[in-house]
Parts: sequence; structure tokens; C-alpha cells
Amino acid sequence: MLKDLPAGTRLPPVRTLLKEYHISLTTFNKAVKHFKDAGRLRAIHGSGIYVDKLPEKIGGEPVEVVNILFFGYRSSLTSEGFIRSLSNLLGLQLSLAGMSATFTLFPPEASLEAVKQKLKKMRPQAVITINMYNPGITQYLRSRGIPYICITPAHPADQEYSLYLDDASIMKQILDYLTKLGHRHICYIHGVSTQWYLRWEHIREREFYRCCTMHNIVPNLNLVRFGNFSPEGSAAAIREILNQGCKFTAVIADDHIVSGVYRELARAGLRIPEDVSVIGINDLELACHLLPPLTTVRNSTEELARLAVAGLVRRIAGETDFTIPPLPVELIVRDSATKCSSIQSG
Repeated sequence: MLKDLPAGTRLPPVRTLLKEYHISLTTFNKAVKHFKDAGRLRAIHGSGIYVDKLPEKIGGEPVEVVNILFFGYRSSLTSEGFIRSLSNLLGLQLSLAGMSATFTLFPPEASLEAVKQKLKKMRPQAVITINMYNPGITQYLRSRGIPYICITPAHPADQEYSLYLDDASIMKQILDYLTKLGHRHICYIHGVSTQWYLRWEHIREREFYRCCTMHNIVPNLNLVRFGNFSPEGSAAAIREILNQGCKFTAVIADDHIVSGVYRELARAGLRIPEDVSVIGINDLELACHLLPPLTTVRNSTEELARLAVAGLVRRIAGETDFTIPPLPVELIVRDSATKCSSIQSG
């Protein structure tokens, strides 16, 4: 079984393995000890048993520390959400690969020169970037011979060394589902900012309009608003739309800001999903705990972290000719979206 599993894969529960392979617990424990001693498995307390693989060496010296560079605001790290989850999983995957991680925050307004100066002082052995916003950063890393992998870069970067979500599919799955339920007045709270370019937000906005056209919907531009990356911003956007008297029967918003949508709809006396359906993006843990639980599009953050570290190990080994396809996404249907009634649609 192990020969077909990539590094970082978590083994199934012990009971499942015992039943599937018809072995005793004693035999299982002996096998685990054998593979741990051989460096093929690693047990992490409270987390499980993972397939292990030590990184290759650069110039005869192992990479011990990977610098994770996050370009965004500290609030993304301190609050529950995609970035916090991803950073924790990257730390786990790097540990499984025999490396540790340091985390450095760069605010979006930091200049390229400021980032370069910081990197010169850090002298990183290898780098993983998250939301990297300037291709000059990867040019600098490449000129210094520093292996790197970019996770969801905000600007187009080296395509072969970057990991992307299938952002076009995210919006297509949402619009296909909403139109199947009969919704045609759809509100989209997006993250397309006038201050900086975020690649995935522009792709999703473009796909929103394309999918509306495919379903013979003329988008109401008054229903497409900037959510300011926060629950407060999404609440303000919904409030403005309601104050203008615009009709809508469904709302699309990222999971990390959707609580503001819930709050503002409730304040206006609108029920979810009876009056307004709501669909999120990312399937964060909070999605299950909202009332009603949020229908959302899931991306595997664990798989994103695993592929990032696996790609970095290949870069460290000197591989230069490989690409990582966009990660697939999946619509997770819960209770926040339902069929559009004739009363709703007006």
C-alpha cells in the first residue's frame, strides 16, 4: 500500500486497516515500527500516522527551514479562515518532509524593494509564497537560486511552480446550482479591489458574468458589490442593496465574510433559505456551524498544502520541468440554499 501513497498522505484509521488487510493489532504495530525505523512513516501525536519522505539535498546540505511568505493582513492569520488553516497544514507537511517552517507577513502595500531587503536579511534556503502579488519577487528568488513554490499568487507568476484553485469551476458550479433551483436575481459579494489586483477574484467575477450569460440571465450590476474582505464589509454591501430596493433571491459570498450577509438579512427580516438562498466559497469550518449550515464550494486545503510541499521537494531536488494542474473543487450542499419560489422571484 505504501509504495503507491505520496509523502504527506494520512493513513486510514487503524481499525479500517486491520479489517481491510485481515491482520492483528500486534502485526500492525510491528509493521508501523518497521516503516518508522525505515523513515517511511511518521506518527504525529493527536493527528495520526503519515507517509514520510525526507527531502533531497542541495549542494550536499539538507534544507532544514522553509520560509513561508504570506502577503496579506495579520487578521487573516489570527482569525479562523483559509490562510490560518493553510499555514498550519503547511507546517505539518513540512514537518513530515523533515523540515521546519518560519512564517513572515508582508502587508499588501509593502514595496518590492522592501520585500527584497527583508529576503536578503533572511537568506532563505527555500520559500513558499501565499498570495504573492509581485512577479519581481519570484524573479529575485530565481536569480539567487532559491527553490520556491507559489500558492495562489495574486499576479500571474511562474505557471509551472504555482498552485491554483480551479476558480472558474467554483463560479460555474455555483451558478449551475442556483439556476437549477430557479434563481435569476443573484447578488454577488466579491473581492475585486481597486487598490490591488487579486487574480482569483478577477477570474471569479469574469466567470460570474459568463455563467449568467450562459443561463440567459442579464446581471443586475446593482447586485454586484465589493465586500471589503470582511463580514462588516459584506453586511454593508447587502444593506446598500436593500436600501436601494433591489430584488434578489440568492447571495454568493466567500465563507469568511458570509456571516455579515447572514446578519444583515436577519436584520432586514429575511429568512435563509426561505426568502434568500446563500452560497459560500472555501468550505471553512465555520460553514457547518452557521444557522442554517452553509452550502459552499469546497477546496481541499490539506491537498493544497501537500502538493505545495511535494512540489517544493522536487524543486529542491533540482527538477525544473513539471506543472501542477489546478486543484478541483466541489459544491457541498447544505441547508442555506433552496428552490426559488414565485413569491421570491417577484
